[in-house]
Amino acid sequence: MRAFASLDACINQATKKKKATLFGFCLEEGQKWFSFAPPLDEATNCRRGEIVPEKARYETHTYKCGEVLEVEAFPFWEIKGRGRKKGQTTKPTRHVQKKLNHKNAKRHLERLLNLNFQKGRDVFLTVTHTDENAPQTEAEAKKCLENYLRRLRYFVKQHDELSNLKYIAVTEWKKSSTGIMKPHYHIVLNIPDRDAVERLWGHGRTNARILQADPDGGLQGLAKYFVGPEYSDKDAARQKHQRRYNASNNLKQPKHSTAYKKISARQASKVAKNYEEARSFFEKLHPGYIFQDIDANYYDFVGGAYLYVRMKRKN
Repeated sequence: MRAFASLDACINQATKKKKATLFGFCLEEGQKWFSFAPPLDEATNCRRGEIVPEKARYETHTYKCGEVLEVEAFPFWEIKGRGRKKGQTTKPTRHVQKKLNHKNAKRHLERLLNLNFQKGRDVFLTVTHTDENAPQTEAEAKKCLENYLRRLRYFVKQHDELSNLKYIAVTEWKKSSTGIMKPHYHIVLNIPDRDAVERLWGHGRTNARILQADPDGGLQGLAKYFVGPEYSDKDAARQKHQRRYNASNNLKQPKHSTAYKKISARQASKVAKNYEEARSFFEKLHPGYIFQDIDANYYDFVGGAYLYVRMKRKN
């Protein structure tokens, strides 16, 4: 198998040899390997990327955040590129990287929510401005939110039974019924007093609800809403007012354990194609959790399946 120093070199070679297929996988930022291989035999009836080299191994990352356990498993094999300098890495295309960043942002935010906030106790709050006092710029909207958070911190200090304020907030811009573009805010708070958080706003309507979990025990739906849709570069108008979340500095950060022998390439291929096989395998691997779902992806430039598994802790 011939190795290339960059993804661009692989693509250029693939253009010359149209029947060739790209194999390889991007592990993490700063760790990428790409290689060039012959095309798959159509008689195998396999999708591109389903076959991995014999020496490929699977790396697994396991996250335990609240009631949710997540497993990410992906193939890798190191191929030293000729002429590559130490520390030099290849880069995926802009479109691929953008989609990857958007997916990772949603997963990271859900992990923060699961780790730091208590379902059935903490508050999910939405607050708005009236037309008369609506901020006109992002800077004004940011200042207004900061002032509100300052009032919440003062409230927490006055009540010894409350721990230090934790929050995750997102600002969203929309046109009102009167045609005015103005912001509103969605905030998750570790304050169980809904009346207090509504009373301290004072700029418009409020709606405080108890934080509710998804059926699998997580907050995937809320994280997806907070991050918002992925807009293309051509959609500049929407990108300008795309949702952006910010969080308090005292949040616990998600950590994962890493293993290299939990799943083989053969096992990965089986669970990627068979839901019941995946259920049996991962519930045996994590006996304290109930299997919820598996997402298996294949890419034209990747050998093997990328697995993402979600499980729920048993009561």
